[in-house]
Amino acid sequence: GNDNPLTTPEVLVAIRNLAARLTPVVSGFTWLSPAGLDGEREFDKSVGGTLSITAHFSQAVVVTGSPTISVTNGNEGSGSGRGPDVLVYASGTTTEELTFSLVVAAASATHNANDLLHINAADIISLAGGTIKAVSDAEAANITNTAALGNAAGSILVVA
Repeated sequence: GNDNPLTTPEVLVAIRNLAARLTPVVSGFTWLSPAGLDGEREFDKSVGGTLSITAHFSQAVVVTGSPTISVTNGNEGSGSGRGPDVLVYASGTTTEELTFSLVVAAASATHNANDLLHINAADIISLAGGTIKAVSDAEAANITNTAALGNAAGSILVVA
């Protein structure tokens, strides 16, 4: 383009509607709460509290309805049959980070001391009649096959 025969030619490529071809995907999960003492993630069953998780996306998304995230209870404490916990979409539409939360009452029977709470189901996020779509072009987000990302977030230990 600069009429100099000694330079390497350049090629400019434009791709129409490229943004429409970029599907938003889940890129990770982070536990927001509870945060235990000394940075350890613990949930004190005796006082209850809020379980919160952020789902990170590859691009800004818009949410309709009340999608959910399922948290598995490993039932390591005494007894069995507890869980999963279902955290409901709380905030973050039009951003790359969506927050999901669940308030658990003090002394709730849904958790026992020594239980481990994990984000590791095959398809962690359920649309539950809602939608999660790209802000740019309303392309539906890919929210499947997220178990490895959930495992990477670690677990929460329930204490009494």
